[in-house]
Amino acid sequence: MWTFEAPRVVDAEGAPMDGRVIGNGTDGTLKLEVYEHGTPGGGKAIAARLVGVRVDALVPFNPDEDYTDEEKKEVEGLRAQPPLF
Repeated sequence: MWTFEAPRVVDAEGAPMDGRVIGNGTDGTLKLEVYEHGTPGGGKAIAARLVGVRVDALVPFNPDEDYTDEEKKEVEGLRAQPPLF
């Protein structure tokens, strides 16, 4: 089984974006790794993996405004769940 590191997320100056949440309307650049792999049927397929994100103009995420009504229902109660570890 393959394991991948989480994508690196940096601001426009290259500093890590640790703890800052990216909201709708943010401008940025994505770095993808494109690769070919075999399929169970013996064929070939192409896939892409997100390697990194550079945030050029941050719009902070606001859960009260940025979620659609459907997304609000999906995440309802998650903040109240105890941590796994």
